[in-house]
Amino acid sequence: MGEVDTASDLNPTAAVTTTDEPHSRREIIASTPKYMIFSAVIASLGSFNNGYNTSVFNIPENVIRFCNGVVPPDHKQGGLPDCIPMDNFQWGMAVAMFAIGGLIGGVLGGPGITRLGRRGAMIWNNLFLIVGSLLVSTTSSVTQLVVGRTIVGIGCGGACVISPTYLSEIATVEARGALGAMNQLFIVLGILVVECLGLGLSSPPVWRVLTIIPALVGIGQMIGCLFINETPRYLVLQGRISDAEHALKRLRGGRDVSEELYEIMNPQGAGDGSPRLNASDSDSDKGDAAGQTKDGDEKQADGTNSINVWQLLRGRGGGPYHLFKPLLFASVFSAVQQLSGINGVMFYSTSIFDKLFSNSQTPQHITVGTGGLNVVMTVITMGLVDRLGRKILTLISAGGMTVSSIVIVIASAANSDVLVIVFVFLFIAFFAVGLGVTPWLFMTETFPTYAQSAASSWCMILNWFCNFIVGLIFPSLQSGLGDATFVPFAAITGAFTLFVLFFVPETKGKPVDEVISMLH
Repeated sequence: MGEVDTASDLNPTAAVTTTDEPHSRREIIASTPKYMIFSAVIASLGSFNNGYNTSVFNIPENVIRFCNGVVPPDHKQGGLPDCIPMDNFQWGMAVAMFAIGGLIGGVLGGPGITRLGRRGAMIWNNLFLIVGSLLVSTTSSVTQLVVGRTIVGIGCGGACVISPTYLSEIATVEARGALGAMNQLFIVLGILVVECLGLGLSSPPVWRVLTIIPALVGIGQMIGCLFINETPRYLVLQGRISDAEHALKRLRGGRDVSEELYEIMNPQGAGDGSPRLNASDSDSDKGDAAGQTKDGDEKQADGTNSINVWQLLRGRGGGPYHLFKPLLFASVFSAVQQLSGINGVMFYSTSIFDKLFSNSQTPQHITVGTGGLNVVMTVITMGLVDRLGRKILTLISAGGMTVSSIVIVIASAANSDVLVIVFVFLFIAFFAVGLGVTPWLFMTETFPTYAQSAASSWCMILNWFCNFIVGLIFPSLQSGLGDATFVPFAAITGAFTLFVLFFVPETKGKPVDEVISMLH
């Protein structure tokens, strides 16, 4: 691809500066180009599918596995059974294999966005969602259901890597926080939508319609990808400077992008000895200097090679930092996010409320309420995380979840249905204000750039694995512990609260060097 002549003139002194920068949230939204918002929405559809598939079996569980409303139990329509009887282990496996697929997708997502590009990976990733959804929606056996859920999970795990990367690389500095939060917002919107649809689509055999919708969303995202750009940063990594400039101008509404393009081409390159990129450089030099080796691996502007997960776990950082404590803290945050029991509620809240009400519709309506609360609290958290700080929100979140879990146990034993409902809602609310978002923020703020990719991959692997464990054992916990189901979760979040209180520093507004020094 040819390069524009203006690229050779990119430098800090020639860059156009703007003094009228927006400050309020309303001004930021108003100044955000519509094409950038459109691109962000298309990218966030992968996150929507992730949330949707997390709770797709929540409301219709009684129909699918217990054959409620199916007469006779082995009745078939169109050659497909109206239900698939399963015991606790089989049902837990069908639900939890989604997380194993997510783990696989998370591992594949990193190489995918490097080899195929952010937009290309987004397109191809939807094939997993389409194939998996077709298998689940036409399932006639437990085996087919488990395989389909695993394949859907691969697509959702890939989306967990692709969508946040795309969002962060198209965002302006002013809109980076808002666009970054769209990932979590679309996840909880997906949960809410599937729970609302479940109210009308949980009877035999229309529950199958619920499971085909992710394929339709995936097809919609593939079509939408035809109208959005590859990210400018990835195009620069490929040495396609003119394409990067065109994409950046389109994302910025036609504004002058010379300064921003220079910063992308020369990260941290203002007078610090880092390699600089000009239009006169050869294509291979462009790839190396902009952040990619000839073998396709990403490289930092200071020449430090990015490390992989194995090097991170072995402590071979390849840079000036010792990463044991950041790795330990990020691992604890990622594991506790799932081991807190939140997805036990997201997966099985209807079955929790079923024990309280004889009316079959009441638990389903309460479940929809939990989804709505999750959305509201996530929106509120978007405005709090940069004001109160990560540590304070995490302490409020973990402490609140601990108290909520204890009260749920006591209220269940005392047959106080109202208290159980109130504190399940509070459990979800406390999760949303802290543990829902702070683990990923903490990870990005405690690792140097060369370790970010490896740290992200490791945290995602650990997070999906713990998600699998909770999804698998929760039905057995309910059966074995009864009213005391939330005791293990209270112990975990209680211990985590003390860990954060005494050992974890506040990272808000601090550079990586300072944070790592604090950890030492």
